Amino acid sequence: MLLISIVCLLWIAAVSVSCSHSEELTGIVGGRINIPNSLTKGTLMYKGTVIGDVSNGNIRIDLDERFTGRLQWDSSTGFSITDLKLEDSGEYTMQNNGEEFTYHLKIHGNRTGAAPAGGHFSALSCFFVLILVQFFL
Repeated sequence: MLLISIVCLLWIAAVSVSCSHSEELTGIVGGRINIPNSLTKGTLMYKGTVIGDVSNGNIRIDLDERFTGRLQWDSSTGFSITDLKLEDSGEYTMQNNGEEFTYHLKIHGNRTGAAPAGGHFSALSCFFVLILVQFFL
């Protein structure tokens, strides 16, 4: 019984450590997202490609053309991405002073609130439901 308890505690500790540096982030098309870690020395990667680097007081943020003009860095808040696009969804990894943080970013819909492509089918479906309700009542 003691052995089972020890194994369970070790498993819980291992899971806690492995999950401690992973976070889900959400944003909307056209919006802005802050990567919640003020990087003092290290890199920010998107799907394995370095997109930002901070070292020895030098900041490089135009390393990937997909983020040119949209990736920003501030010494107190860290990296942020503006004018979000659906393609920005994915995994971001930050290596900061020897620690690694993973962020899973999900971008939703469009900022104007307009119906997504194919939205007319939803209205058409509602119309048929109303007709069926009227028919059976």
